[in-house]
Amino acid sequence: MSFELSPQRQQLIDNFKVYNGMDVEPYQRTLEAIPQTIESVRARIGEIVIYPIKGMQGIYLEEALLTEKGLTTLDGCCRDRQAMLARIDPATGERVRFSGKDNEHIGKLQVEFDPNKEEIEITAPGTYITSVVFSAEELWPEHYDPVRIKLETAEIIQGVVVEDKRFDTIEAMLQVYGDKTGRSNTSGKIQLVIPHIDSPRYSDTSQGQDANYQTNFSDGAQLHITNQETLDWLNEGLKEVNGNDYRTLPMESFRPNIVLRDAPANIEDIAQKICFEQQEKIINLVRLTPRCKVPQRDLKTGQVVDGEPLPWLRTHRPRREKGQPTFGVNAHAEPASHAKVISAGDKIWFDGERRNY
Repeated sequence: MSFELSPQRQQLIDNFKVYNGMDVEPYQRTLEAIPQTIESVRARIGEIVIYPIKGMQGIYLEEALLTEKGLTTLDGCCRDRQAMLARIDPATGERVRFSGKDNEHIGKLQVEFDPNKEEIEITAPGTYITSVVFSAEELWPEHYDPVRIKLETAEIIQGVVVEDKRFDTIEAMLQVYGDKTGRSNTSGKIQLVIPHIDSPRYSDTSQGQDANYQTNFSDGAQLHITNQETLDWLNEGLKEVNGNDYRTLPMESFRPNIVLRDAPANIEDIAQKICFEQQEKIINLVRLTPRCKVPQRDLKTGQVVDGEPLPWLRTHRPRREKGQPTFGVNAHAEPASHAKVISAGDKIWFDGERRNY
């Protein structure tokens, strides 16, 4: 059953039409299929994932804490994007981020958290190289000797460098996976950067009265939320364009923190809030998540296969203000929800429709 579009949904479609070559109809049909009274829609939390080291594989959790900077394990020891790799740019001498956007093999590195030992372990599956271990305390935000790190957006952030022989091992892991550039590309040892305690980094969801939401080293927001039904819709669209034998993209390609289940496709684009039935917890859905080259990489090889899904997303979904393709939504937890637990399987409902995208 379809309904007439609400003013908020029509505004999203009108913004969609600004770009030439857009195929609006499939997306519009999904918005028409969402009940007019969005508060009547019930869904559930499917998966919860944190990525302690930016760009590496995530850790799936049954439960997590909502905090002022994103998700953590219940003990608070292991946090989302609490550290990232950096390197020295040989051309400029600047310290720059070194992540899955910059190296096709970083996403193969596996991260595990041992709550008993309070340790984070990095391994390279399928190689002979021994693991690298950090204590949770080592990755806690520090206040000494801040350095400047440049991100690809020209944003300059401050952090604290952790540097020792363990990073020779991480570099060796990348080389074994077939990294042809190796040390020449990193211009010396890879470094690990942790947040500087006195240098807050604000989420791109910090707008107007909500101007104080912070994040660690995530790209833009405390929380990245996706919807399994939206991914199914995307994969169906890719097969319509490329044939029924075309590969199926996994959700891991988009590196979400929270995956919604049993929700209508693309409802996350228009809903204003996620509310939990079991306890008073509210997550604000604020802006569509822009997508970089990382979803184009094959998870096993790290190679970009054919450029998808970015071309399909550019023509079948709304874009951000600079024309970036989108998938999922940037979000943050309301302050009253901090230190509250969310669980896989939690029943949720949606409250209101937003006007900003």
